[in-house]
Amino acid sequence: MNVRNRLISLASRMISLGLLATFFSFYVMGAGNPGAWICYYHVQSGIMLMGVFFLEIIANAIDLRHGTRGFPAGLYMPITLGVFFYAITSALLYFAILVPSHPEERHLAGHIYVTLLLILPVIDWLLFDEKGTLRWYFGFTFLAYPIFYAVFMLFRPYIFPNIALYSDGSAYPYWMLNPKDPLFPLYLGAWLVGLYALAMLLIFLNNLFGGKYRKRAIDLY
Repeated sequence: MNVRNRLISLASRMISLGLLATFFSFYVMGAGNPGAWICYYHVQSGIMLMGVFFLEIIANAIDLRHGTRGFPAGLYMPITLGVFFYAITSALLYFAILVPSHPEERHLAGHIYVTLLLILPVIDWLLFDEKGTLRWYFGFTFLAYPIFYAVFMLFRPYIFPNIALYSDGSAYPYWMLNPKDPLFPLYLGAWLVGLYALAMLLIFLNNLFGGKYRKRAIDLY
């Protein structure tokens, strides 16, 4: 499914970047110490998502020299879909784990910002991005950042020992990344397996919507 109009895609991406940057700013201004909020998965994935939208806007604008009619230019799809995957999963993690566990996260700016993390990548992916070209092994490569994130969070309390993330003094952003919990290996394994399953589902849907498993894809005009 693709909208074959470069002006529509450019306008949509500019609006997406503007909304995301605005509510990201509101969120971090109320989040306290930058050394604390930069540690959150949904903050880091949001920064990456804004970077993708920014580069897509540039590519899309340059592509207007070919006229307004046609598929809009974007980035290398494994990178784009990988970042979209991080944004979507970080939003699910925020609402499923972070908000119920920590009252500090129950505020309007955070909810709006993370909801945008969930919705905007899906809109851009469904309407404008290339589909049907991803290999299954990208499901493993999509895990590179979450694994790096988990390792960094394990060492973060030793690198920045004086920065607590919550009012209770917790040094770990998510309870499943707390190595002091006796079930930590189980939690970490389940998290990575769940991420891998979601990555494979996203790749399957990307190829399905691109017509890889049928004769013809669906176009929206």
